[in-house]
Amino acid sequence: MGVPFIVPPLSLQQQWGGNREFLTISTENIRKPGFSAILQQAHQGLYLQNFPLTKDGESLSEWNEHLTNPLSDIDYRIILAGRNLRNGTPEINGICVVNYYKDSDTAILSYIAVDESCRTEGLGYQLREIAKSEIMKAAHENGRSLRGWFLDCEDPRKVSEMPGRYSPTKRLNKYVGWGGKVVPCDFVIPVSGNPNKRDRDSVLVAFPHPETSEYPKPEAITDYLVSLFRHEGVERPRFDPDFMDMSEQIRIRWGECAPPNLVIFASDPEAGYVYVPA
Repeated sequence: MGVPFIVPPLSLQQQWGGNREFLTISTENIRKPGFSAILQQAHQGLYLQNFPLTKDGESLSEWNEHLTNPLSDIDYRIILAGRNLRNGTPEINGICVVNYYKDSDTAILSYIAVDESCRTEGLGYQLREIAKSEIMKAAHENGRSLRGWFLDCEDPRKVSEMPGRYSPTKRLNKYVGWGGKVVPCDFVIPVSGNPNKRDRDSVLVAFPHPETSEYPKPEAITDYLVSLFRHEGVERPRFDPDFMDMSEQIRIRWGECAPPNLVIFASDPEAGYVYVPA
């Protein structure tokens, strides 16, 4: 059984004002009183501000569909950070969504966002740590050990800096600073609801295992991609041309990418990435 509320260490509580709390909403507890309302508040507020439905966001009905289907092949968990999450008027300062794919024993940190007023307080890091814990819980509850976990984000070579939006370069640097390695492939994501349409403006980032600190093997990465493509409606992922291209690139290149203690900066598309020591 998952633990719905996780209290951060005292030092972090004091740093964040002394009374922030965390709430994980999953299939196990979605029907508890008040959880649907706070989920709606989180979706209409912080989530849609950062992940519009016209871009790559999910609707509230999609969230509820994932969370109310215990027979799904995906273990879906939403982590909220804020104040008064258990009672009173909730104030939501952070959100993180993780998907554990049961068929491949892999996971993705699908979304993570922190309110702009809290972005210097380490809240994103704490959400990430709780997400790692939830991913491992999901794997263990399914009798597995987790073969790899990932996230994808905008490719700074392809997505321009825009006023009012978090810098793609800073975001990618942050994930590399967390220990992530950019998977060296021409990453492609089928667009949800239209699997024949593809997003080619992102990169895939792999993280070390929460318990062993090992990075995923090439076959674990490709199996994750199979789960991702299948989830987005691709019926035969292994025969998809984009999947086959990525699979071959990963087989050849993975292991040759830069160590995770380097900072990654964007350069021009022809030069690719420029790695600079931290």
